[in-house]
Formats: sequence, C-alpha cells, structure tokens
Amino acid sequence: ILAPKLVECMSNHTVVDVSCGACHTLLRTELKTVMEGVGFRAEKKLVGGALFQAGSAWAFSGLPIHEFELVKGNLDGIPCVCMSAGTAHSAAVTHQGEVYTWGGNRNGGAGHPVDIISVESPTLVECLYTKPKNLALGKEVKQSSTYTVGVRSWHKPELASNGDIRGEGEKYCTHTTR
Repeated sequence: ILAPKLVECMSNHTVVDVSCGACHTLLRTELKTVMEGVGFRAEKKLVGGALFQAGSAWAFSGLPIHEFELVKGNLDGIPCVCMSAGTAHSAAVTHQGEVYTWGGNRNGGAGHPVDIISVESPTLVECLYTKPKNLALGKEVKQSSTYTVGVRSWHKPELASNGDIRGEGEKYCTHTTR
C-alpha cells in the first residue's frame, strides 16, 4: 500500500498505540476506568486495552492475518498497557504487570524455554513476574464451630476457600456465630 489508507475494520475502536515489526503490526485500544453496578455494589473496572494483530505467517506461527483481528488466547479480556512487535514475535504487558509473548522463540528470544521454537498464542513469561494468587483456594479448611440457620446447615467451612468473594449475605460465606 503506497498511500495512507483507513483501516476500516478498526473504525469502531479507539486505537492509542501501534507497533510495527519486521512483518507484522500490533494495535492497542484505549484503556479506561468505568464504574459498573449501582450504589454500594458499584466498583471500578478497567475496559479496553485490547490487542489486534495483522501480518505474515512468520510472526504468528501459523497462517497470515490479512486484516486486523483481536489477539486470542490467554489475553482474552485482560487489559494491556503496552505491547511491541518484534522481528518474528510479539510481547504485551498487562495492567497487572505480567508479560505475555507469542510468535518465534528461536534461542529463547520470546522468553520461553529454548526447546520451544514457536509460541502460537500469548503465553505468560513466568520468569519475569506472575501476579499474586490466593494459595488457599480449594485447600482443606477447618472451623471450630459452624453457625447454622434452623435445621439447614449449608455454611460449611469450605465456603471460606471456594473463591467466591460476593459477600452478599450469609448464603455465600461461613462464620461461627452471629
């Protein structure tokens, strides 16, 4: 393409960042904070920061991408704050500081073990940084006593480590007494 041309497929997105590699291009959409919910249940949520890619098969470990498409895989729904297109691989940093790479990994160039020649979809580079996670989820739990409502006793101590953080009353939590 010898003259500037509007990329029609991106007309519904606000693109704030572009990175051009040797044979592919990455685009990143605007990242913003919105309020979701009402009243005391309202919370801030990050939206945007999606990545789109297009280019030759060499950079994608598969088929060429002729029109910009959303980067699929482990980055689905995870807002990104920056990205970069390299010679034959891509990298992105999430809002939580994790680095994901995909594409060619010759000699470990994408940050993965050297025996992996190419990475088909965004994959976390664990040796750099991994966001904190709750180590208690799904583990064995004990509780000295359990508060019950009438004859029904759904308040098992396992509710403390099931990952549900709604906190919408006694139905979703466990405690020993009121």
